[in-house]
Parts: sequence; structure tokens; C-alpha cells
Amino acid sequence: SGAVLFFDIGHNYLEYLAVAGIPLAVLTGVYTAGMVHGKTGAYSAKAGADHPMDYGDKKGVAERRVEHPIIRTHPETGRKSIYAGSGHCSHIKGMRRSESKVILDWLNAYATKPEFVTRLKWESGSVAMWDNRRVFHYALNDYAGERRHMHRVILKGDRPF
Repeated sequence: SGAVLFFDIGHNYLEYLAVAGIPLAVLTGVYTAGMVHGKTGAYSAKAGADHPMDYGDKKGVAERRVEHPIIRTHPETGRKSIYAGSGHCSHIKGMRRSESKVILDWLNAYATKPEFVTRLKWESGSVAMWDNRRVFHYALNDYAGERRHMHRVILKGDRPF
């Protein structure tokens, strides 16, 4: 039981470039899984002191910072999409976090408008596959009192450009 939301982050790329009025394609984001999985990340705060600080089996990975474009090109289709999820994009290179947050919050609010969202309600036997290069996903905590059991496979991807 429970549901997950999928957001098409490339659906109206040209529209949100025009609405933003800023050259998003030239911006670089600084990303870290630490915002969610790190020592001070959202999951750690919820889980308390017993929450492991490792990301998978690799110590320190959650705290590592990497740079990727805010707008990425899909390597197979050539289509553009937002690559700046609020969960992992700490800030925009060359900007303070407070300045970056305004742009990142706007991008996320735009990308998650209802007309770009698909909701999948998990049922026994459900299978879902998606391309993280083109889709944001967000698991809803709408299964209070029930246990969610799932198996997840992540394929190694390419470097965003």
C-alpha cells in the first residue's frame, strides 16, 4: 500500500526557461546526498541517533559534494530537463544558499505542478520503472500502520551534461 508521485521534469522545459527569466542552462548545482542521508540530513533527524550515517555500504559518500548542471541533457534523447531536486541540490555554484534557494524552490514548485504529476498507488505485485534523468519521484507516507515491503534496483548512470 502507499503511493509514489512522479514528476515529469522535462515536460515544459522551454516554458520554465521563459517563465524564470534567467539563463538556467548556464548554472551549475552543488549536490550532496548529505541533505537527506548525511549526519545532519532529513532522514537522520527523523531517525535519531540510531540512524546509520553511511550511504549504502560506502562510508562518507553522503557527505561528498559534486557539481552538475541545473539543466541537463538526456544522453539518449537529447531532451533537456531540470536536474536540481530540492532534496540533494545544496546550492548553485557562485551563489549563497539563500540566493540559490529562491531559484531552486521556484524550479521545484514549477516542476511539481499538478499537471506534471502522475500518482502510482502501490498494490501487491506492483512494478514500476522510471528514468531519474527525466523524472523526480516522491514516496508518500500514506500507509500509516501498514508495512511497506519493496525491492529497489538502481542502475549506474551517466555523468549529467
